[in-house]
Amino acid sequence: NRIFLSGFSSGTEVVSKLMEREPELWRGAALNSPVRFPQLNASDFRFPAVFISIGEKDSAPRLEMVQKFGMAACGRQIPVTTIYHANAGHIFAATESNVERYYELANFIRRLK
Repeated sequence: NRIFLSGFSSGTEVVSKLMEREPELWRGAALNSPVRFPQLNASDFRFPAVFISIGEKDSAPRLEMVQKFGMAACGRQIPVTTIYHANAGHIFAATESNVERYYELANFIRRLK
């Protein structure tokens, strides 16, 4: 019965720091429109599964950070699911985009062991 972390935008700073401190405590983490990612230690394989939700029109540096984190996590066998939302920026103005985000997140959590 471990806790699932979730943060949106600047809230991903807190989620990332919590994951870095004691990754084994968490069932998983959602980074929604992330501005920061947890630092992955080369020898640390205790990180939980990570769900990333980002608008495809978010800033180019953020989109690049998502790709870099995903590649680094994959190299450490950390499961990462990334969802890119069409026609959405950093803030999701459309209700349908938000519904899709949370539907995908619920499915991700359901699949965790």
